[in-house]
Amino acid sequence: MKPTISVIVPVYNVEKFLHRCVDSLLNQSYKNIEIILVNDGSTDGSASICNNYRDTNKNIKVTHHDQSSGSAGASRNSGLNMAIGEYISFIDSDDWIHPEMMKSMLAAIKFNDTEIAECDLIRTNEYKIDAINDIDLKNTIVETRLEALKRIVNNQRFSVCVRLYQHSLIKDIRFPENVISEDVYFTLSVFNNIINLVRINIPFYYYHETPNSITRKVYNLKYLETLKSSLFLQESIQKNEKDQELLIAIQYFILKELIFHYKMLNYYPKVDPKYTHRKRLKKLIDKNFFNSKSHDSNLKLANSLSVTSFEAVINLNKLKHKVLRKNPFS
Repeated sequence: MKPTISVIVPVYNVEKFLHRCVDSLLNQSYKNIEIILVNDGSTDGSASICNNYRDTNKNIKVTHHDQSSGSAGASRNSGLNMAIGEYISFIDSDDWIHPEMMKSMLAAIKFNDTEIAECDLIRTNEYKIDAINDIDLKNTIVETRLEALKRIVNNQRFSVCVRLYQHSLIKDIRFPENVISEDVYFTLSVFNNIINLVRINIPFYYYHETPNSITRKVYNLKYLETLKSSLFLQESIQKNEKDQELLIAIQYFILKELIFHYKMLNYYPKVDPKYTHRKRLKKLIDKNFFNSKSHDSNLKLANSLSVTSFEAVINLNKLKHKVLRKNPFS
């Protein structure tokens, strides 16, 4: 009998997109799939949509949280506790997947005798399913744990949604709850247990990119919480890994994260009126900075200028972009 794949979908106030997501799971060419919808206290029509799918499809399970946990991690953990499949997949409820994703990912695992497979993704704000021809498993790439970890850090590809896992690999791993960027913690825990990974360079996963990206919304201190996962990742890698390429990659990664938040705090100084967070970020930038031709000009300025001087530079940029009507965050 073909192995079962359990697909776990956290659901929270996504009535506009939920049909698209679940239908893409029901339309998989691989049919031995258990779909677990975890309604995290939705206040729109998402709960009813979940129940309707359960009532009309024998392979769909639904569980409801009485109130929102505020965490995709909590919903995924609930799904993991219910899952019976030999393989586990996580899909976000505002995204969708190609009909061949599960079949191809499972076949890649079997063909290469690995415990985890990864595919590529497409970022899009419109619904589509691209034609994909010639899925040749001989062209998949098997990476060692170290090779995969370096690539993931360099590309900031921590999302669990592009991977298929053997259940036995993650049976004792759970997502941290009530944190932002929980995928970073989970991925790091998983990579402590693997030898290699098979990668398919085909974009099976469709990531719904909404217009309300962080650069279009007013920045607030909630976004700064993402730094916790980045600093945790850096600390873990520096403590446990010896590969110099990986150690350099994590330095670039953390500096990129730091300068992003440092700039945003200066674009929205009202959220940090006493410079508390900017001073902390300035210290972290100085601590992690190293000379490199690939550093952008803002990072170099952040390292060389005082906090107030860098704020003055950002204010000049804001004025210039306002006059020229350009992207203020460039």
